[in-house]
Amino acid sequence: MREALPSVQAQSSCPVQASSESSGVVAVLRSRYRKHHKLDLSSLRTLSGSDLLAFNMRIKLGILRYAQRNPVIRLNRDTIVKHGGAGRVRLTDARTLDFITKNTSIPVPRVHDVFFAHNETWLVMDYIDASLLHRVWHQLTKEEQLSSMHQLKGYIDQLRALQPPEPGKVQAVDGGPCFESRISTDPWGPFDTIADFQRSYGYEYVREKYLQYRDSFDKVEGRVYRTVFTHGDLGPHNILWKDGKIVSIIDWETAGWLPEYWEYTMCYFSGPDLPSWWELYEQVMDRYRDELTVEIDISRIVIRA
Repeated sequence: MREALPSVQAQSSCPVQASSESSGVVAVLRSRYRKHHKLDLSSLRTLSGSDLLAFNMRIKLGILRYAQRNPVIRLNRDTIVKHGGAGRVRLTDARTLDFITKNTSIPVPRVHDVFFAHNETWLVMDYIDASLLHRVWHQLTKEEQLSSMHQLKGYIDQLRALQPPEPGKVQAVDGGPCFESRISTDPWGPFDTIADFQRSYGYEYVREKYLQYRDSFDKVEGRVYRTVFTHGDLGPHNILWKDGKIVSIIDWETAGWLPEYWEYTMCYFSGPDLPSWWELYEQVMDRYRDELTVEIDISRIVIRA
């Protein structure tokens, strides 16, 4: 076992999604922590002393009881905690969820605590009892599938209506670097312009070196894009479904102010195992097919480190 894990500070803890391979259920637990401090997202505090000792015990008991540890640990009937290094879990994730909660009606896990311990960041969230959409997709009627897609479009429209603090700049919600494993295993950026982002991502390299793809790049040459708030991994594996409704959208670590086509192109890479979901997504959502062709061409050539 890895070294003792930190304990959630005495306060109402926020849900981190916990998934069960057998049931396909992700739960959001409510915290029973003492509410002795207000959530502060201005900086990442380090858990220490008696709070750390208490959290270590809570983690050990949670692992023993629920046999669940990476990257999500169920702490009790009401709470879960997600943990990881700088490339997987960040203070930015908590700030993103807080931003979405305050500025939209999109259902997301509510953050109760975030701190640093054992060389990792720990994010405590509510527990949400619902199924991952990709696990129940084929159990839904055609009407339910279409309804889920229209619900999702409504939420994406809310994201795209948010006003960026620095239009044209590619950055996380707090102005820092973004994360996308297809680009790098480490956070990257921010970039002052979309052109800078594209250059870093490999656009010019593939266009100049691989002439068989030149036509694809020429089609989008000179197009001007907005930066809009984007989830970045919005496939059915990150949507919780219950009683005919989307009850939560989870895993916002790839979110940020990104080119307007990014949500569409990343959704293509998010759910290749559910072609019927992608086909319906294409029917309902704003499409950027030329940009998707470019992304596919780049993915054939560029291997990220």
